Amino acid sequence: MARERISRRPYVWQTVPWSDGQILTRGSVDGLPALTWGRADREALATARQLRELGLRPAGADPVAVLVFGHRREGRRPVEYASLYRIDEAAPKRTATPAQREAIERALGARRTCQRCGQQQDYYLSTRSRMCGPCSEATGVWDDQAAAVDDDWRAEHDAAIRAEDPYRPITETDLAGPELDLVEPPEPDVGDADEADVVALPPQRSAEPRPAPTPDIDRAAIEDDSTPAADDAAQATQHTQRALTRIAQHRAADARAGDETRAERLARWHAHDHAAERPAHADAPELAAAGPRQEVAL
Repeated sequence: MARERISRRPYVWQTVPWSDGQILTRGSVDGLPALTWGRADREALATARQLRELGLRPAGADPVAVLVFGHRREGRRPVEYASLYRIDEAAPKRTATPAQREAIERALGARRTCQRCGQQQDYYLSTRSRMCGPCSEATGVWDDQAAAVDDDWRAEHDAAIRAEDPYRPITETDLAGPELDLVEPPEPDVGDADEADVVALPPQRSAEPRPAPTPDIDRAAIEDDSTPAADDAAQATQHTQRALTRIAQHRAADARAGDETRAERLARWHAHDHAAERPAHADAPELAAAGPRQEVAL
């Protein structure tokens, strides 16, 4: 089905009720004359939004024409339709009564009033808690909402990690990350000496052998560290073998695809070469069978 376009609509002269003579239209839409952008009489016709800007309303009147226009932005419908009403048949727009305005002000004031402290704020409160900022902090509502958001984020994060590698266990490092030591190191105590007078002296050599530095290792943690179970090691080995098998299969498939593509290109090139050489030698066997050409004397 072809997309509807304004350029495909025919030009038709029609008689309209708001004009004495005929006007040029782009066909009809639901029995009403279709007018493109700029073709409608701005003094006689207007859309519902244009009537509101003029302080008018259709007042139950039926549209007399249809405005047909298009969009240039991607993702919008190629053709839009808007009803056109006669301005001389429109009625003044109804305004709110004092009682209606008072009811609207009370409703808006209730949306700005905290249900806990009863104070009215200069902003609209959340429709979930109906409490101001200080009351939300005092009751811990924001903490509960933040915890709910954290739980949702953690579930999405776990699902993403499992989708990336279903055999990889999720640890606390994936969620929290390594903590960085942001504490600045203390400055050396140089006393009242000037920075220009402080000179770094090289260490003095001595004949006595210096002991090797003792590594900062927690031996208790090493002794308490248990070796992984045999089942975990076997499972890790199986995962590694599966990964290597998949990599080998992918490489073999890529190699086969490359060979098939190369063979197809070579076959296509040979076919083109034979087709180019065929017209030059197509008549050679027939000429050889006919023998030497004989001239006929006239």
